[in-house]
Parts: sequence; C-alpha cells; structure tokens
Amino acid sequence: MAKRPVELTEAEWTIIKAIWASEPCTATAIQETLRRQTQWSYSTVRTIMDRMVVKRLLTAQKSGKVTLFQSTVTQEQAQTRGASLRSEERLQWSPHTNGSMPA
Repeated sequence: MAKRPVELTEAEWTIIKAIWASEPCTATAIQETLRRQTQWSYSTVRTIMDRMVVKRLLTAQKSGKVTLFQSTVTQEQAQTRGASLRSEERLQWSPHTNGSMPA
C-alpha cells in the first residue's frame, strides 16, 4: 500500500533535504551543513527537528550523549505547501533570497 504524500513547511523541507544527504545524522551536523544557507542557530535546527520527530517525519535514536536523526519519509512522499512548484525550484530556494518561496 502506497503511503500518503506528506506536506512539509519550507523549514522542514530545507532540513529534510540535508538529512537525506547524510542520514543518520545529528542536529549539529545539519546546522553546520545549513549554516551559510539559513544562518539558523543550533537551537533553531534542533527545535525544528524535534517537531519533525513529533510529526513522525523523523526518528530520533539516542546514542550516549548524541541523538541520531533519520527520515521516515521518502523524497516521493514529501511535498511542500507550494506543491505546484517544480522540484528544481524547490532545490534552488533559499530563505535568504528574499524570505519567500519562488512564484
């Protein structure tokens, strides 16, 4: 049975793309990966990732003092609120372009 498509916020979309590229991973690793693109602090990234765990978009596995995150959704399941955007526009979007999604 096919899973239902998942809607992601712009911030969740940004984070999950970074997670797909390096999972399992830590919030610190994701924050470092996205630092130039987003200028988000560690606490911002961790808060978003924790909320994604609550929404069951990610899993979190504690290993000593480190928490490893892994996605629970595939790229095919993921949709942003701007679902009509072409995937190339999604990949080029940055919150520092002008703070909004491309039209």
